[in-house]
Amino acid sequence: MKKKAILTIPKEVRMALRLSDEGEVFELIVEDGKIILEPFKSHQKDSSDHFPEFL
Repeated sequence: MKKKAILTIPKEVRMALRLSDEGEVFELIVEDGKIILEPFKSHQKDSSDHFPEFL
């Protein structure tokens, strides 16, 4: 993890998942102590709905 909590996804993983190198936006979900990243779709609800315990 880098400053400002930025995570780097290794190139091999990005290629295997067919992710772009830059500008890809993900929704972060915390479930059973795990972090799940899913591609963000603009029609999804506000992400603050997913983390009320952090607000």
